[in-house]
Amino acid sequence: MKNFAFGVVWLLTALGCLSVSAPTAADNQFVIEGMHVEWAFEGDLLTFKLHSPYQGWVSLGFNQHNDWVNSHLVMGAVDANGPIMEEFYVLGYGNFPEIAALGGQKAVEEYVGLEDMQGTSFEFTLRTAVDDGFHYNLQEGQTVWLICAYSMEDDFGHHSIMRRHLQITL
Repeated sequence: MKNFAFGVVWLLTALGCLSVSAPTAADNQFVIEGMHVEWAFEGDLLTFKLHSPYQGWVSLGFNQHNDWVNSHLVMGAVDANGPIMEEFYVLGYGNFPEIAALGGQKAVEEYVGLEDMQGTSFEFTLRTAVDDGFHYNLQEGQTVWLICAYSMEDDFGHHSIMRRHLQITL
């Protein structure tokens, strides 16, 4: 399992990142409209670190095409009970049921989340291969479309205030 001890250092670094930079495979990170995204492979696991400048949910979606529909969506928020993270599959606009409700498996192995005056930060580790029809197998060096989004609310049904699609190389 990925060592989460360095997460605190990353969170402090991410809090200061508010500029926009282009995604590059060389450093496995980028910032877009205040959202910081970083990733690292460890065997058959892939860890992502996300930071939003707002106190609300933060999300990362995966797709082979530049499209919202048919995306595997991972959303995290911190509510009064602590961090929560769910996986959804986008069937259509406004129609994104939980993957488990569709009969699929969860790919997220573990996660941690923090919400404070600086925004919302999440770190999660997912399996790179889940064969259930609702996930994309992810490999180092693969080109994918990421859907980066965040909201000012913790309710996953609340609309994003920022959503951007980026094609990157993992």
